[in-house]
This record gives sequence, structure tokens and C-alpha cells, in this order.
Amino acid sequence: MAQSEVKPEPAADGAGASTSSGQTDAPDSAALKHSLPSRRQESARGYYARQTASGAISFRKMFSAENIFGFLKSMAWVIPLTCLIWIYAEREQVKSESNVKVQVEVRSNSPSQAVTLLNPQDHTLIVTLSGPQFKVDNVKDQLLGGKHLPAIDLPSSLPTGRESSINVVEYLHGWFRDQGVNLESCTPENLDVLVDSVNDYYFTVEAPKDLPALQSCTFEPKYVTLRGPDKVFDKLKDKLHVVAQLAGRPELNDPGIHNLSDVRLTLPVNDPALQLATTTVLATITVKDADVTLELKNLSVRVMAPVSILDSYHVKCQAILPSVTVKGPPAAIEQLREGGTKYQPYAALPVSSDDASNPSPQRDLMILGLPDGVSVVPSPSLRWSYTFVTGG
Repeated sequence: MAQSEVKPEPAADGAGASTSSGQTDAPDSAALKHSLPSRRQESARGYYARQTASGAISFRKMFSAENIFGFLKSMAWVIPLTCLIWIYAEREQVKSESNVKVQVEVRSNSPSQAVTLLNPQDHTLIVTLSGPQFKVDNVKDQLLGGKHLPAIDLPSSLPTGRESSINVVEYLHGWFRDQGVNLESCTPENLDVLVDSVNDYYFTVEAPKDLPALQSCTFEPKYVTLRGPDKVFDKLKDKLHVVAQLAGRPELNDPGIHNLSDVRLTLPVNDPALQLATTTVLATITVKDADVTLELKNLSVRVMAPVSILDSYHVKCQAILPSVTVKGPPAAIEQLREGGTKYQPYAALPVSSDDASNPSPQRDLMILGLPDGVSVVPSPSLRWSYTFVTGG
């Protein structure tokens, strides 16, 4: 039986070729070592390559539009919150502020008493405050901005008619506490006050005395009440009177009778302790006609002197006043202009025994015999010189 020939298979890649004797040739180990990387080297390089690729991907993702938008969105509330925390911590920081000037008022809780602050006279206190910084600053700004402290209400049990001393901190610490600060100290520590009784006084309403156009006036009510401390009235009693303010009223330019409403009342002294129960009144005024003038000429000068002087001396002077101007209502001036026996004006020279020792005595002439409402216009020409002659 014939044997079939068996052909060897081609060797796989990387395997040694078979020899005719059936053995495979071994690869060259030195060449293989330099031509192919080891498994360890290949593993390290792959790791770092993967890490580098991963880092690059993470870096790109970190600066992606989505991440940047998220970061900005977080900062939109993180930054304001941080600022608020910082501001709150700053505001709550405890602060002490000294030499703060404040104005203080005192009063009694009884309507029948009045309180006068004697010391300090300018009502100024210097205080030291402590508390959260923003609250101290807020109180300080209020006081420096013109806001006054609440008035100190004194009890009615304080004795009247004499001085008393009260502790400032005792009365004011509650107000500062309500503002969130502490009143540490105050200069002066005590206030000197005078408590006085308050009573009502009645005054007649008066018209101003410097209104030449005003002929007459009446007021309703005729009497008004003025309320104030007894000591103030005792001090000002000679100066107190209630005056109706008529000056500047347009009705004074219109002759005749006028009824006025809401005429304001004033006092000649400005004292806050005095209060009018009624501040306005009704008034009925009569405005006289506007004055007109008239020049009187060649008035005789008559000497007016005690009999004792006329028995001892002869008064020598110029006997005629050349001219003098008078003014008054038109009707009265017209009576003078018409003449007649009813009104015959003349100049009177008043002489006194005190002038006998004066070598050059002078007196102002008086114009007599004028109608009611007519007055003389002041003039230097009314200054009259005369001499005494002995012998009667």
C-alpha cells in the first residue's frame, strides 16, 4: 500500500519555523527585547496616556458653557450673602461714643404746675453712649440732626416755689434703652429746676397806639385769659398787656366803620411759659378821614407864667409866630380855614421860675385853640427864645 505524503503546515505568525527534523527554531531573544516593549512599559505608558486624556477632558468640561453659567449663578447669591454677613457683623460691633451733645426739656405732669430749668441754662447735656455701632450712630445722627430728647416729666409731688435737683440718667435711660443703646454717663449728672404754680390772669384787649388813622375800636371778647407761672407774672407784671395786631390791615386806608375777624393777639414779651387762652378776637374799628394840612400865619404869642414870676419879672420875646402848619381831619381843617370866632388859634409860651437864672432860656411854643383831632406838625420854628427883665 502506498504511503501518502504529508506536507507540513505553514507556521503561525510569531512562531518558529519547523525544520525537516521536526524541531522549531527559537527566536533571537536580544533582538526581541529591543524591538518590542515589555508588558510593564506598555502598561505605564497606557496609564499616563489615559490620565492625560481624562484630565484634558475634565479641563474642557470644567470650562464648558454649562459649568461657567452654574458658577456665575452660584456667585449671584454667594457674594450678596457674604456682604450681608460682613455688614451685619460690622453693625453689631459694640461701640462707645462720648461727648455727644443733646438738648433736654423738663415739664410737670400736673397742668397746675410749671417747671423752669435753672441749670444748665442752655438745656445742653453731654452724654456717653454705648451699644451696637449702627444704633449708636443712628441715635447720634438723630440728636445732631435737631431732634430733641423727650421732655422729662416731673412728678407733681415736687415742692413748689423752691429749687429741686433731679438725676438725669434716672429719667432718660429708658428712652435710650428703647433706641437700643445704653446711657453710660451724663454731664451734668443732675438738673436744677424750679417748680412754680400756674394760674389764670385776665387782661383787656388793647389797640396799638401808633395808628394815626384809627379813630376808635372795640373788641369781642373784651377780656382774654393769660395763663402762666406766678413768678413770671410777678416779674413781668408791669410789661404785660395784650395787643390786637391791626397794623398793616388794608381797612385802615378806607375811612369809615369796619368789622374785622380773626384779629391776632400778641404779647410785648416773648416767654414760652405764658399762653393765651384765645389767640384771635373780633374787632370793630372806625377809620377817620385822611388828614389834610393847613398853614396858619401870624399867630400871637402869649406868655404863660405863674403870677409870682409876672410880679417880679417882665418876659420879653417876639410877639408874633410867622407861621405854623397843622394837620387833621378835613372837616376840622375846614373850620379853621373858614375862620370865625369859634376857633382862634394862638401860640403859648410856657415860662418857669427855673428859667430866671438862665441867661438865654428857650421853650417850645404850644398851639392852642385848635379843633379836636387837629395837631401841629413839628418844626424847629416853634423853639422860642425869651429873656427876663427885672422890675415887672
